[in-house]
Amino acid sequence: MRSTRGISAVVALALVVGSGLAVVSVSSAAEATIPSINVSCEGVTVSARYYQASGSGEGQQNLFKYQLTGGEQQVIPFSQSGSQFFAFPNSTEAHTFTASIVAWKDPSNTKWNPTWTQTSTPCVSQSIIDVTSPRCDAPGGSTDITATFKGLVADRKYELTLAGGAGGTKTVIYTPAQTTGSYTWEGVVAGATYTVTITDTTNRALTAFKTVQSLACPGVSGIAIVPNECTVPGEGASIKVKLSDLVVGREYRITVVNASSNAVVDTHTFVANSTTGAYNSAATPSASYYATVVDTSVAKAVPLKSATHTFLPCPELLVKPTLMATQCTVVSTDAEGKITVAVEGLVPGRTYTVVITDSANKPVLTENNFVATTDRFDAELTNLPEGDYTATVTDDLLASNTASATVTLLPCATNDTTIEIAAQQCTAPGGTSALTATVSRFAVGRDYTVTLMRDNGEVAAAQPLDSSTADAQSFTFDGLAPDNNYRVVVIDTKSNPTVTAAADMYLTACPGNPVVMLSQAECNVLGASTIAVSASDLAVGQKYTVSVVTKSTGNPVDGVAPITFEAELPTLSLNITDVPNGETYTVSIVNAENTLGAEGDISLEVCDLPTFPLPPEEPPTTVPPVAVPPIDLPTLAFTGSSTITPTLAGLGFLQLGLVLVGFSVARRRSVVRKG
Repeated sequence: MRSTRGISAVVALALVVGSGLAVVSVSSAAEATIPSINVSCEGVTVSARYYQASGSGEGQQNLFKYQLTGGEQQVIPFSQSGSQFFAFPNSTEAHTFTASIVAWKDPSNTKWNPTWTQTSTPCVSQSIIDVTSPRCDAPGGSTDITATFKGLVADRKYELTLAGGAGGTKTVIYTPAQTTGSYTWEGVVAGATYTVTITDTTNRALTAFKTVQSLACPGVSGIAIVPNECTVPGEGASIKVKLSDLVVGREYRITVVNASSNAVVDTHTFVANSTTGAYNSAATPSASYYATVVDTSVAKAVPLKSATHTFLPCPELLVKPTLMATQCTVVSTDAEGKITVAVEGLVPGRTYTVVITDSANKPVLTENNFVATTDRFDAELTNLPEGDYTATVTDDLLASNTASATVTLLPCATNDTTIEIAAQQCTAPGGTSALTATVSRFAVGRDYTVTLMRDNGEVAAAQPLDSSTADAQSFTFDGLAPDNNYRVVVIDTKSNPTVTAAADMYLTACPGNPVVMLSQAECNVLGASTIAVSASDLAVGQKYTVSVVTKSTGNPVDGVAPITFEAELPTLSLNITDVPNGETYTVSIVNAENTLGAEGDISLEVCDLPTFPLPPEEPPTTVPPVAVPPIDLPTLAFTGSSTITPTLAGLGFLQLGLVLVGFSVARRRSVVRKG
């Protein structure tokens, strides 16, 4: 018994324990972390269930994260469970996004922290295939408007709106069972223009509309002719005889009569099985017809006669209208343009619509229901502003038979055109000059040429100016002779007067090589002298450099730096100091571009203080230099010469003798002291 009870207890304990485990297992399954995402064409829904509840500490929050490519990231916190919808900015476009869930309790767990990167599929907009309105067959009747749709979403609600007619706007909610469908508004007033609009109530950005013109009911009570006009060149027409107020079971006879000859062209006898009836008969375009109906069982009954209808001739294929623009030719701020319109190939008797629109697609001329009496239409429009104008002609009974043409009216001529001239003056002897003219503030679209003139004659062929945009344009004229006045002229070839702007520029003469005079200005007892440089024929504004080299070696003189200056006047004098005596030097002056220059030689004599009075020194002889190009610089300076040279030499020997005598006397005295 104990053994049995022990076994029973163990079994019971196992069942209890098993039952407890089962409960725990079920609880865990029920509370398992579940992340999910749902993507539609309209947005993204991210959901999370059974997450660890958010804590109160920093960073203890579960997060939804969402970011469109190129956009800012959105972060939405949630606690234990949550769902967040992120809408796309435009449901009709595809969007690439990244969405994720961040679990604060275990951020490294990929199952709890999923990341999705996807691209949405755009919403498909519904559309209206067709809107129809059946012909009203009876006087005082009505018509129906039926719209057929495609691209629908089954079981989605759509808002349908019918606008037009005397009944005002009618709106209904339409729920299709499939992707296509239709809806009919019954008993609306015939003869009006109606517009059907469909809007997706879930996403109101998805909408479409279409328009239909309904036909009016017949005006003759009991019988009416409904014409079927010729719509294709060379084809025929037909008559539909519409009957009302018939008596079921009685016999009637329909007669179709040519109204011009009163000849019967067709008859038809029938027994009415309804209060209304219809009969179709062939007709000839351009002919006139009427129909009658009579109850054959009534003796001497007067037939009921319809109105007479004259059929239109078959249409001719419309050709493009002829548009001629008379451009503005004067300087004016007012609208001066004129357009002449001619439409040919019209069929007399047919009805057309002629519309002329401007660049903003606004009509400047509208001829609705124009009944052609001849084969052409003419119109003239004046005082029109600049821009593009389009003329369109359409056969009212055959909308596909249409043609259009466009013409451009240019702006009026202007005196605001400006010319800015920049000169490239001659910089070297025998060179040439150039001009660059920049033209701006001209009238866009007009025909311009730019011409360079000298002495009232053209220097070069006129160049066309591209006026398709308002951007300034530059024209360069090279190889021009210096020392001349030039004029740049802008000509509007279609204006009166033709010259719209002009500007003048004087091109200066080419500069020449400078002339240099050199002299030994001062003889220093310390063995160095100053060279006086006198330069003339300088080009004002040019920068020059004066340098000194030893003629025998061609090397620069130590301690003598080149002198650079900008010529403010045609002449300049300067001194080069501390040049050692006893050498011949070459002094050169060259401009910065090395295009103008000259050089000369000078010999600096050795000098000392004389011990005896000397005869007056003869003035130095100055040899003027000759200007040549700097590439082969000649000697333009002089060599200073004077009678002082042999005189100084004699004095030098005399002084040397006196010194030697002095040394001899001193030596003898020292010898006597020693004795």
